[in-house]
Amino acid sequence: MNYILAIVFFLIGLFIYSYVTLQVILCLFFSIPLTNELAKHCTVNKGAIFRRIGSSVAFCSIVTALIIYAMYDCKIPYMQIGFTLGFSTAFFMSLKKIRCADNMDDYMRNYCLYIDGDEYKRKFDNGEISDEEEAKINRLFGGKNPGYIRTRTFVIVIVIILAVVCIGGWYVYRTYESKLDETKKLLQTETDNYMETLSEKNTILNEKQKMQEELNFWDSYAVICTKEGKKYHHYGCGHLEGRNFYIYNIDNAIGQGYTPCLDCCK
Repeated sequence: MNYILAIVFFLIGLFIYSYVTLQVILCLFFSIPLTNELAKHCTVNKGAIFRRIGSSVAFCSIVTALIIYAMYDCKIPYMQIGFTLGFSTAFFMSLKKIRCADNMDDYMRNYCLYIDGDEYKRKFDNGEISDEEEAKINRLFGGKNPGYIRTRTFVIVIVIILAVVCIGGWYVYRTYESKLDETKKLLQTETDNYMETLSEKNTILNEKQKMQEELNFWDSYAVICTKEGKKYHHYGCGHLEGRNFYIYNIDNAIGQGYTPCLDCCK
C-alpha cells in the first residue's frame, strides 16, 4: 500500500511541475524577454501581456507553494518521497523542453491579439530590421540553442529545485523530530508511571512485611485463654467461638495452669 501511495504522488509531482511550476519558468524567462524584444520592432501592448503573465505567474506560484507545503506537512514519508522524486524527475525531463523555439507557438497563440505581426513583417520585408537584429531574434527566440536565456533558466530552475528539496528535507526532518520528541515524552511518562507504581509496590511490600512481623510476634508470644477452660489457644481456633477470653503471653498462661489446645497448638 505504501509503494502504491508513493507511485501515485510521484505522478502528482510530475503533473504539478509540468503543468504548473514550468509555466512560471516559461513566463519569466521566455515570454517576458520575447515581449521586450518584439516591442523594439513592432507595436506590442506590453501592459496587457505583462498583466496576463503576472496573473499566470502569481496563480501558478501560489498553487505550487500550497501543494509543496501540503505535501511536506502531511507527515506521511511515502507521499513526501514520491512527490519529491516526481517533481525532480519532471524538472530534468523538462530541460530539453525549455527552448524558446518549442514555445513560440504557445506564446503567439496566447498573446497574438496584443502584437502587430503585420508591422513586424512589413519592416522585415522593407529591410528596416537589420541582419544583426534578425540574427539576435533568431538566436534568442527561434533557434534550437537559445543562448543566455537557456543558461539563466537552467541556473534559476536548479536553484528552485534545490530550494524545494531543501524545504522538503527540512519538513521531513521536522516531522520525524516531532515524532521523536513525542515518543520521548511518551516514554518518559511511561517511565515515570512505572517508577511511581514500583514505589507504591515497595511501600505495600514494606507494610506487608511489618504486618507479617507483627503477626509472627503475636503468634509466637501471645495466646488466648478462655474463662471457663484450662487450655490456651491461637487465633482462629474453633473453641473460641462464643466464649469469653483473655490474652496472655505463653509463660503467663502456663504459670496460671493453662495447657496447649490439642487442635490449634500443634
